[in-house]
Amino acid sequence: MTHGACVNRPDDIGSVLRTLSNKSVLNLGYGGNAPLTQYATLREYLTPKVKKVLWAFVDNDTGGFIKELNAKNKILLNYLNDPAFTQNLKLRQKEINTLANDVIKSEYIDTTKELKFIKLTYIREKLNSYLPEKYKPHEDLKLSPLPSSSFKDILKLAKELTIENNSKLFFVYLPLCERYKTKDKGCWFKRGKYDDINYREVKKIVNELDIPFIDIHEEVFSKQKNPLELFPFELKKHYNVLGFKKTSEGIYRLTKD
Repeated sequence: MTHGACVNRPDDIGSVLRTLSNKSVLNLGYGGNAPLTQYATLREYLTPKVKKVLWAFVDNDTGGFIKELNAKNKILLNYLNDPAFTQNLKLRQKEINTLANDVIKSEYIDTTKELKFIKLTYIREKLNSYLPEKYKPHEDLKLSPLPSSSFKDILKLAKELTIENNSKLFFVYLPLCERYKTKDKGCWFKRGKYDDINYREVKKIVNELDIPFIDIHEEVFSKQKNPLELFPFELKKHYNVLGFKKTSEGIYRLTKD
């Protein structure tokens, strides 16, 4: 969501916030990043020039978080266990660019033939979501339970880091379209009913840590006559241009001085 998937600039959250505030915005969001990676990113790139930090969260972040914890990635865990640990990423952009180019070549472009072909693996995955229900590949989409204690520890560290930096941390909850779908509206949850247990648990933890909780569900989507209009073709995944615009306006309204 923060990355800006499915829309172009200037319609992503960062771009809209730049326009609304007339101030600079550094967007560190990236598709697939879960809370531990978000905290590590904050450690690497937060500077004293930053006055406000927006920590965005969606329900499916919990599954990624569980994978992060179970993977026992030594580099990521160093951010939790060693307060002085850093990879100095701000000073290594050339290396990062090289790695990114290598990933693009290996994941998307087949160079084994004389001609180069774009792989369609991820395009097929996206197109599957538009198939009629009976042809759609299904999986059990019940949301993974939030590892509450670990999540609270990470948010606590993030808050302490922003305080040390003289920054203000805001927690932004971004709803998924499943919250607004029912069996009659093509809900793609097998059980046909949205389970907001992670939403309630996350909100409880954020409030306990005394971090401002910006609830885009309550502030934006629940006020729409049809919240699904803020999603592309009223389907799952990310917001459309209008959805990002209204979300950004809600964030700005609740964080401006």
